[in-house]
Amino acid sequence: MDLTFKYDNNIEILWDGDVNFTIQQDGKVMQSFKDVNVKNKEEAEASADEHLAEILEEEKLRHADDH
Repeated sequence: MDLTFKYDNNIEILWDGDVNFTIQQDGKVMQSFKDVNVKNKEEAEASADEHLAEILEEEKLRHADDH
């Protein structure tokens, strides 16, 4: 039961219905992560949202260091 959560900038997070998530942008895999605590679609979406927010914050901080 794969589910896809869609975000801005052509970002999608695919959940395999178990513990595995894959983050893609424009169809290209950016990274993947596992969350063994996810039990349903709502928890999976919350985990995907949280993980993406962390990645975007890290990117923002990295770009701030460049300037």
